[in-house]
Amino acid sequence: MFSGEYRHIHKTRGWVHLEAVGQSFLNDPSVRGVVVSERDITERKRSEAALRKSEELYRLLTENMSDVIWMVDKDFNTVYVSPSVEKMRGYTAAEAMAQSVEDIMTPESLAKMRAGLASRFDSETGAFNPESRAYEMEQIRRDGSTVWTESVVQGLVDAAGGFNGFMGVSRDITDRKAAEAELRESEEKHRALIAGLPDMVVRFDLEGRHLFASDNVEAVAGIPAAAFMGKTHRELGFSEELCRYLEASIRGVTETGKPYESEFSYDGPRGKRVFNWRLMPEHDGRGELRSVLSISRDITEHRRLEQEYERLFQEMLDGFALHEIICDELGAPVDYRFLAVNPAFERMTGLKGEEIVGRTVLEVLPDTEPRWIEVYGGVALSGKPTFFENYSAPLQKHFEVAAYRHAPGQFACIFTDVTERVRAEQEIRQFKTIFDTATMGAAIIDLNGMVTYANRSFVESHGYAMEEVLGKSFRIFHNGEQLAVTDRLFVQVVREGAFPALEVGHCRKDGTVFPMLMTGTLVRDTEGRPKCIASTAIDLSERKVLEEELRQAQKMESVGRLAGGVAHDFNNMLGVILGHAEMAMDQVDPEEPLHADLSEIRKAAERSANLTR
Repeated sequence: MFSGEYRHIHKTRGWVHLEAVGQSFLNDPSVRGVVVSERDITERKRSEAALRKSEELYRLLTENMSDVIWMVDKDFNTVYVSPSVEKMRGYTAAEAMAQSVEDIMTPESLAKMRAGLASRFDSETGAFNPESRAYEMEQIRRDGSTVWTESVVQGLVDAAGGFNGFMGVSRDITDRKAAEAELRESEEKHRALIAGLPDMVVRFDLEGRHLFASDNVEAVAGIPAAAFMGKTHRELGFSEELCRYLEASIRGVTETGKPYESEFSYDGPRGKRVFNWRLMPEHDGRGELRSVLSISRDITEHRRLEQEYERLFQEMLDGFALHEIICDELGAPVDYRFLAVNPAFERMTGLKGEEIVGRTVLEVLPDTEPRWIEVYGGVALSGKPTFFENYSAPLQKHFEVAAYRHAPGQFACIFTDVTERVRAEQEIRQFKTIFDTATMGAAIIDLNGMVTYANRSFVESHGYAMEEVLGKSFRIFHNGEQLAVTDRLFVQVVREGAFPALEVGHCRKDGTVFPMLMTGTLVRDTEGRPKCIASTAIDLSERKVLEEELRQAQKMESVGRLAGGVAHDFNNMLGVILGHAEMAMDQVDPEEPLHADLSEIRKAAERSANLTR
């Protein structure tokens, strides 16, 4: 017997495939031939060719696709896995087929897979459900890392309908899982951000129904955020007036597609509050409006502070003025315009806001020096603040000025009228000049007895240099004996406010003792509290010498007057003697011895008279 296949030309069909089965009877004398039976197998051949082509296509597909096709039997032995497993897990197909499911899946995914398998069996009948299901599994790669896969698994059944394994397609979704994790993290961050914001965030659909509401709406409205979902303000029970306002605002955004911002008041559990409300249209990928995002901020405190600021602006003691800088075509400042002034500015300058606001400084004060326009222009254009003192010749006042940029092209000035202070400082400088050059000593001592000021005369009279005196105790100017007096005077000044002019002993640096005529006065601050002691001191050393010389002169004058009186009386007596002697001489003959005696008397009297001249 023999068989074979061959092609044969058909009259109308062309080439056909035939299968022949023959039996040889050549050795049979009665037949001596071959009996052949032929069957047309053209359709089978075509089917086999189509199957081969399909298998080649399937193999080409499975070997080149990125997804992994696999099949396991009822004992979970891998019977097939496509070559793409090597790209996904790093194992060749042969290596992967040798692995158990424990080698393939992480413990968590294996437990999930087993739970999924158990759910396919009916708990009562034990019947297996082979329907296709999708699972997300984490598989282990050759390098120890893991890859997330999405597997579509189809159950396999035998002829009796019993469980016979699984066939599935697994796709690498690691990037998708990472993106989902990032998205979850981003959503958590945004949710945390929204939860941490003081603003209320709400999203509306085009009909004004709530799609989202942040949790903090409950604190304002007394309604949980979840209760807002799918409802309008009207359905939530808000007042008719507020509903009309909110609905009109949302409708305005949906109709125009433009953002909207306003303020409204709401009387809720926390009392009447003022809110800044911003509405922004949200569009989908095609540019079509799909929702409206709302951000509401409680600005009640801000508005209260604004009111207080306005009250402060009106009542502040310092002058305030807001200006706009004016530049030429080259951008150089040439003038500035008054935009606002407060009442204190008006009091200080005598300029009225209604008369100067809107006008330029050169229109109001034509004599304003150009350098001030340059200074203020620098502040407005550069943003760098400045602080200075300025004398306004037109107003004849001194001002302390702080200037800063309020907005681009604008500057604000805070003025403090320091005219009285400047004049006082000038007077102080004048008095200091007088005291510094005075021959009379002057010193200021704090309540701890330390010298805070001393003029040159005071310092030099004690033989010290200025740096040796300032910051030192006044006790360095007195010895131990003198301190008993000066300590008493110090206490007296503090208690009684002064002590009168008094001669007090002082001590020079070299130890020399000398007298000074001193006064002491307690100086108080503006609140009447003792601040320091002002003292004047005049060195009496030269005066003491002059007084001694005067006393000696007065003594000599007294002696002179006494001697003059004696001489006068003596001369009178000598005149009597001399007169009588001359009269006697006239009566006695010159030859007589008595005449010579009288002559000697006269001579003696004349000599005596000469002694008093």
